[in-house]
Amino acid sequence: MRRVIVFFVFVSITIRLFAQSDFLYTGKGEREYLKIRKDKIILKAKSVAEAKLLTKQIAFRSAYDVDYDMVIATIDTLQINIDDLTKIPS
Repeated sequence: MRRVIVFFVFVSITIRLFAQSDFLYTGKGEREYLKIRKDKIILKAKSVAEAKLLTKQIAFRSAYDVDYDMVIATIDTLQINIDDLTKIPS
């Protein structure tokens, strides 16, 4: 019984070590690897006016409109916490 428990613990640790860390997008039959960046975010607001207001209220390094209610922004991770941005109601 003890060997079975040790085996399952070993398998569990091994699986976690080799978990997926690369993300890729396959478009047009080609693989494109995506890198996770914590300094770029996409904001989706409820309206165009709220999206523009967010870009003025929060001190982003840079921000530009992608769509009417979506904004891609570069943030300073030392000054802005992403969790705080999710708490904004708009």
